[in-house]
Amino acid sequence: AVGDAAAAALGVDDPVIDIAITPNRGDALSVRGIARDLAAAGLGKLKGLGVRDLGLVNTSQSPIPNLQSPHCPLFITCRITGVKNGESPDWLKRRLSAIGQKPISALVDITNYFTFDLGRPLHVFDAAKLRGNLVVRDAKAGEKLKALNGKEYALAPGMCVIADESGVLSLGGIMGGESTGCSESTTDVVLEVALFDPVNIAHTGRALDILSDARYRFERGVDPAFVEDGARLAIASIQKFCGGEASELVIAGKTP
Repeated sequence: AVGDAAAAALGVDDPVIDIAITPNRGDALSVRGIARDLAAAGLGKLKGLGVRDLGLVNTSQSPIPNLQSPHCPLFITCRITGVKNGESPDWLKRRLSAIGQKPISALVDITNYFTFDLGRPLHVFDAAKLRGNLVVRDAKAGEKLKALNGKEYALAPGMCVIADESGVLSLGGIMGGESTGCSESTTDVVLEVALFDPVNIAHTGRALDILSDARYRFERGVDPAFVEDGARLAIASIQKFCGGEASELVIAGKTP
């Protein structure tokens, strides 16, 4: 109606809170982390996340990660079969758009949402494009990776990568590779939920000049006690929006 505030009429009247983050406060890079800090200060009560037993299928379908790099203390995988990777629900697309994230597909949007909402970066591989089990190792001289941003990077020894029999698939904690990226035709995925060494992530990111949302959080420190619960919540979200049947979690390493 004439005289109404334009922002409200256009649906863009959400308040924006701008928080300056110091390097030691990786917890403040998520909605959950900020809520936790406010609750600790006596402003409101932190709600539980409702992590539950998902009744995962007892199979050995998920690739077994082989931890060979000292820069990755904990790595969890879960294979989810029979997913349908379509558009995300409108509410999810709106929330991502509001913070400058372009909605891509349900699988990708879920990983982005978890990064900003819970401070838990995730990665999903198209399972059909994997060759054998996964190895978390340091890159070898001469290896290259074509990343999801379309650029090719020359890797150096000491950079933590995830690889299979075909070669390097992704830069651990920084960016996935194009060769195993998910698309609309993806039906089976392997979810990766892991911890990476902040110093190694920072060195690799600077050397390759990649500033991703995952790197920004991992190099400032993510919650080491929220890896397995984060995996269970992510599986529940993927099944809610994309369907599918999940394997048991395969856990390599342990929480520091």
